[in-house]
Amino acid sequence: MFDKIGKSKFSKFVLIITTFAFVGTGLVAIILYKLFYGVSGAIEINGESITFAEINFRASQLKAKLEAQGVDTTTSRRLDKDILKMAVLQAINDELLYQEAEREGITATKKEVEKYILDMDIFKENGKFSQERYIQFLQNYGISSQVFEELIRKKVSISHLFSYIDLGMYITDEEVKALSFIRNVLLTGKALVINVGNGINVSEKELKNYYEKNKDKYKVKEGKKIVIFKVDVEKLGKDEANRKAKEIYTALKNNQEIKDKSVEVYFKGIYKEKSLSEKLNKELAKLGKDKNIFFLKTDKEIFIGKYLGEGYSYKKFDEIKDSLKEELILNKKKSIAEKIYKDLSNEIKTKSLEDIASKYSENIADFKDKGITYFINQFGINPINLEKIVSKGKHILNLGDRIVILDITAVKLGELKGISMAKMFVNGLKQQAIIQMYIDKLKENADIKINPILKEKLN
Repeated sequence: MFDKIGKSKFSKFVLIITTFAFVGTGLVAIILYKLFYGVSGAIEINGESITFAEINFRASQLKAKLEAQGVDTTTSRRLDKDILKMAVLQAINDELLYQEAEREGITATKKEVEKYILDMDIFKENGKFSQERYIQFLQNYGISSQVFEELIRKKVSISHLFSYIDLGMYITDEEVKALSFIRNVLLTGKALVINVGNGINVSEKELKNYYEKNKDKYKVKEGKKIVIFKVDVEKLGKDEANRKAKEIYTALKNNQEIKDKSVEVYFKGIYKEKSLSEKLNKELAKLGKDKNIFFLKTDKEIFIGKYLGEGYSYKKFDEIKDSLKEELILNKKKSIAEKIYKDLSNEIKTKSLEDIASKYSENIADFKDKGITYFINQFGINPINLEKIVSKGKHILNLGDRIVILDITAVKLGELKGISMAKMFVNGLKQQAIIQMYIDKLKENADIKINPILKEKLN
């Protein structure tokens, strides 16, 4: 890869051998996945494959970050699944943004990728790039240099795209002033947190009813739903075959039933990509809402087919039972929280915080001269909702699984921090919003396929 890497013959030999082994086993895996699942890798986006190696690397990196923050990642299976979901989401978003960078012609060059890796502190020893550290890093994470370089190429290309998006950004003075005030305000008072729905459970019957009512949420797109009729030219003769083929074509066009029992139904069901003959596959690739009928003529036979819509299957109840339970419990909590919030919105006008705390068997906490980060970290209050509490008096917030009541007794402005910092913060929020809109739009138009093996791990 680099001029500065692999100067020793031994290191070159190690890299060649490990790369050969990786590519060799990978090739077998790709053939098997393609044969049995139709996706050559973990995820396929618009025909571009994301490898299992990339997903595993991303998951390992996320896990390492959590562990560095003191989170014990060894005790919860659920956490492993959440980390994998985050890695998959991250990989999909990055691939979509990278493909957009490709369309804009702003992808990273080979030299940029090389420079980025050579400048990474994790690979430096005594201030210089260490080949040994680089190889050790790759071995520790079980990733090839090619996959790692491709990840860095995506990362640098996406940063180009972010800069491109940032060019159109404009921040008003009002936005900066508003945020500057929120960032510097200090609040004193009391807080009461009412945890909602502790001990909630759901029965098997409730789960099954919920599954049936919301079944459409668990649809999995399988392919195009089509029907294909075949007319045998050799058997019927050219003229008779042409006549029958035209009849079938007209009937399909007019949504009429094909009553002729002598006509062979060549295929009926959900068509999976490239599962029929080469000529038919070409025709079926064009088939969809806009072009819903095709007519294919050969010397021996005539095929007439129609697109009937998208073919779906449903995730099985047992596969998603645990996630259904979590969803239903959360919905119940939200429902209970909404009722408590409605009742307390009136009660806080006449009752003291102590009376409410006694009613729900909760404790009151005092706070003094606390800023924005305290309320975000301590109570999980969204920064957007903080505007609602920056005044004296009682404030009630519904956070879904808990109700937070703040009794603010004093509001003061702390030492004014730089306007430029506030401007950067607003700019970051705006950019995040635009990027998320970008990603959401790209997802709408993207063809995303997830390998069934990975899907099973995510459920």
